[in-house]
Amino acid sequence: MNLGNSANRHDSTEIDTSRMIDRILDFPTDIAKAVETAKGLQIPSAFRTSRLVLFTGMGGSGIPGDFFKKLYENESRIPLFVNKDYGLPAYVDPDTLVFAVSYSGTTEETVDSCLQAIKRRAHIIGVTSGDRLLEVCQDNHLPYFLAPTGRTTRDSFAYVLFPLIAIMQHLSFIPPQDAAIDETIRVCAELAATCQPTTATPANIAKALAESLFGRLPVIYGSYNCTRAVALRWTQQFNENSKVFAHSATFPDFTHNEIAAYGASAQFTESISAIFLRDQDEHPALQRRVSEAQKILRQAGADVLDIQSKGDTRLARMLYLSYLGDFASYHLALLHRVDPTETAQMSVLKRELGLTDLTPGLERA
Repeated sequence: MNLGNSANRHDSTEIDTSRMIDRILDFPTDIAKAVETAKGLQIPSAFRTSRLVLFTGMGGSGIPGDFFKKLYENESRIPLFVNKDYGLPAYVDPDTLVFAVSYSGTTEETVDSCLQAIKRRAHIIGVTSGDRLLEVCQDNHLPYFLAPTGRTTRDSFAYVLFPLIAIMQHLSFIPPQDAAIDETIRVCAELAATCQPTTATPANIAKALAESLFGRLPVIYGSYNCTRAVALRWTQQFNENSKVFAHSATFPDFTHNEIAAYGASAQFTESISAIFLRDQDEHPALQRRVSEAQKILRQAGADVLDIQSKGDTRLARMLYLSYLGDFASYHLALLHRVDPTETAQMSVLKRELGLTDLTPGLERA
C-alpha cells in the first residue's frame, strides 16, 4: 500500500454539502448514547425464554445482524440467525426473539417480516427512527428502540448495532460487554482524530487508502470467522458514499474459486485493489494461505492492501476496521467530487415504490 505524500487536494465543504463528515465523526459519541438509551428499554421478562434469535433487516439496517452474528456466535447462549428478505424462515415461532431493524421505518421487507413475526406470536423488538415500523410496534405494544432522526441509515450504524448488543446483554444471552464497549469507543475516537479532512496523508490512513483506491475497483476480503461482516459494510459504504462499484468475498473460500479469475484478463485484474481485512483471531493455517494467495494476486497485476485490526476485544477490532472503511469511503467520495450523502438512484426507487426518502437535505417523498 503506497501511502503517498499528497496534500489535501479537495475542499470537503464544497462537496459534502450535507456534512456527512460530522455524522461520521460523531460515531464514538453515538455508541455511548445508543447504549445508554437502550439500557432504559423495558423488555418483557418472557423474552428471556427465547430459544433462538433472528435479526431481520436490509442494507445498512441489515448489516447489524451480520456483525452481531460474527461477534457473538461463539459466546451466545442461543443460536443466532439473519434474515434479509420479505417474510420469515419457517423455524420462527413463539419461542423466537426477532429484532426487526429498519432505521427509516419504511423498509418493505422488514415491515413484512415484522408483521409475519406478530402472526407467529414471536417475541419482537423493533429498532427504528419512526414511520411504518414504529407504527406497527406501537399498535401491537411491542418494545422498540427509537433512533434519532435526520440521518441516513449508513451514518446511524451505532444506533442500529449497539441497541442489539445492550439488549442481548440485558437478557443475559451474551456475556457482559461494558468493557468491550468502552474500548471500542476509545479505539474509534483515536481513529477519528487522525482521519478527518484537515489531516493530510500520510498521517491520515483513510485518506491514503482512498487515494490508492481512486480509479480502481475495490474488492474487499474478510475472513469467515472474523471480518466477513466488515467486508460487507465496506462494500456498502463504497457503494453509497463513494458511488463506486465494489465487491466483497470471504477467505479462505475465495482461494477455492475466485482466485482462479485473477490474471484471466490482465486489463481487468490490473484495475483491482484487493483489500484484505485481517484480525489476530485468524487460524495460523489461514494466515499462510492468505499470504500465498496475496503473492499470486500481486503477480497477476492486482494491487493488494493488507489492513490489520486494532484493539484487545473482538468488538473493538471489528469496529475499528468498520470505522476505517467509513472514513475511506468518505475521502474517496471527495476525490470523485460526489456528495457522500446523496444516493440519487435509491431516492428514485423509493419514490417509484411510494416510500419515504429520509436522505438529509432532500425533500420527503
